[in-house]
Amino acid sequence: MSQAGRRQRRRATPRDRLVAAVHALGPGVVSGAADDDPSGIATYSQAGAQFGFGLLWTALLTTPFMIAIQLAAARVGRVTGLGLAGNLRAHWPRHWADWIRWCVAAALVRTQRKCARKFAKVWNNYGFRKIYEYNYYHPHL
Repeated sequence: MSQAGRRQRRRATPRDRLVAAVHALGPGVVSGAADDDPSGIATYSQAGAQFGFGLLWTALLTTPFMIAIQLAAARVGRVTGLGLAGNLRAHWPRHWADWIRWCVAAALVRTQRKCARKFAKVWNNYGFRKIYEYNYYHPHL
């Protein structure tokens, strides 16, 4: 058999291996990285240093509940073709949807204020001019 009749296999380059790894990991990396912000990493590191494996039982306890909630949400979405907001809109009265919308808006405002206070605290700790008094509302933040 001649070499011309056979197809040569190309060696995988580092880029090919990286693309294959990204495809294998999928969107889980994005959702996992979304929760690993610097303050979260610092908190997890401190908790790990203080408690070691002492709190690992909580992961074993809560994992089945998290799986059940995700499965239920996926099944409802697959059957109805709507997300959580669409199902709430379809099955609840209008005033409940308005109340939920206001609660979500209030949570967003609170989160923005909390982020602003944290950034201001870091800014003030570096000795720059105070741009925001962060301790007027929550002295512990």
